[in-house]
Amino acid sequence: MKKIIRCPYCEQLGIKQNLAELLPSGFVAILRRGYGKYAEYTIVGGDEFFIICGTCGHRVYIKNYKLK
Repeated sequence: MKKIIRCPYCEQLGIKQNLAELLPSGFVAILRRGYGKYAEYTIVGGDEFFIICGTCGHRVYIKNYKLK
């Protein structure tokens, strides 16, 4: 079962916004384009980062990031 990171703020507005997939390794995979075996992903790793929804601008996933 895939762990998909979705924007809860967009979901409240009725918009389905899948942002990334959380991999078992702890990395995040972001689908750039394509589908199935033709899909192209960007893999993001690190100890501290956050993901911002491109539609609404909210921070929706924070990994050990200390907000200032």
